[in-house]
Amino acid sequence: MTKKFCIDAKSKQRGSPAHKKTLEKTAISLEGAHPYTFTRGTAAYTKMMWITLFLYLLASSAVNTCSTHRNDPAILTRESEDVSLQGQKEHYHRDAGKDMCTMPCEMTAKLMRDEKHSLCSNLQHTIVSYTRNTRKLISDLIDEQQKALEFLSSQIIELMAKVNTFSSDVQRSNSDIFSVKPMESHGKDCSDIQETLGAVSPKIPSGIYIIQPENTDVSFEVFCEMDYMEGGWTVIQRRTDGLTDFKRMWSQYLDGFGHLPGEHWLGLRKIFNILNQRNARFQLHVSLVSQDDTTAYASYDNFWLEDETKFFAIHLGRYAGSAGQPIANIIP
Repeated sequence: MTKKFCIDAKSKQRGSPAHKKTLEKTAISLEGAHPYTFTRGTAAYTKMMWITLFLYLLASSAVNTCSTHRNDPAILTRESEDVSLQGQKEHYHRDAGKDMCTMPCEMTAKLMRDEKHSLCSNLQHTIVSYTRNTRKLISDLIDEQQKALEFLSSQIIELMAKVNTFSSDVQRSNSDIFSVKPMESHGKDCSDIQETLGAVSPKIPSGIYIIQPENTDVSFEVFCEMDYMEGGWTVIQRRTDGLTDFKRMWSQYLDGFGHLPGEHWLGLRKIFNILNQRNARFQLHVSLVSQDDTTAYASYDNFWLEDETKFFAIHLGRYAGSAGQPIANIIP
C-alpha cells in the first residue's frame, strides 16, 4: 500500500548533488522494491527526472491541500456557519413538525370531547324520555286499575243492594206465609195455647202468639209451631237462609234478635222464663234439613236452664233421634 507524505520541496536547491541524492532516496523509499535500477547515466537520469517531477507535483498538491485545510480560517468559519445553519434548519423542521403534530392532536382531542359531550347529551335525553314514558305508562295503568276497581265497587254495591232487596222479599214472604199479627190469645207457652184453643177450634194455625210465662210480669211474642209433630212447639231458634248474622254479643243472646217469622233467636232470658214454670216439664227437639232435603232430628226428654248467675247452664235428658252424637256429650 502506497503511503502519502507532505514534503517541503523548498529546503534544497535544484541541480545540486544533495538535491539529486535526496530525490534518488525519495524515489527509492516511495517505490520500495521497484524492478528498475537507477544509475548516474544520461538515460537513467532523464527517466528519473520525469519521475521526480511527477513526485514533486504530487507532493506540492498534497502540501497545498494539507496547508489549505490546516491554515484557511475562512473555510473553517464557512463550514461552521454551514453546520450552524444546518442545525437551525433541523431545529426549525423539528419545531414545525412539533407544531404540525400539536395542532392535529388538539383538534382530535376537541373532536373527541365534542363527541363525548354529544353522546352524554343523547344518553341523558334518552334516559329522561324513557323515564317520562315509563311514568306515563305506570300512571295509565294505575288509572285503568282505579277505573276497574271503581267499576267492581259499583257492581258490588249493586249486588249488595239486590241481596238486601232479596232478603227483604224473603222476610216479607215468610211474614205472608205465617201469621204476622199477634193473635190475642194468651197463654203460658205454645202448648198451653194449643190446649186452650183446641177446645174451641179443631185447627190452630202456626204463627206468632203472645205468651206470659208463670211467675213473670212480662209478656212477649213467640212463634208457635202448631203443625209439626202434633203441634204446640215454642220455637226458640230458626235458621233457614243464612241472611241473619248469628255472630253476636252476649247481651244480644240474652235478649234475642232476628225476625220471628224468619231467622231468629228468642233470647236466653225468655227461654229461662218459659222453662222455669212450676209443675212443668219440657222437651227439646232439634230438626235439621240439609241442602239436598235430607232430614235428621235430635230429641231430649228433659230440658231446663240454670239462672243468669250460672250463665244459663243447659241440662238435657235422654237423647233420641238420627242427628248423631248427642248435645249432652258435646257440652260439658
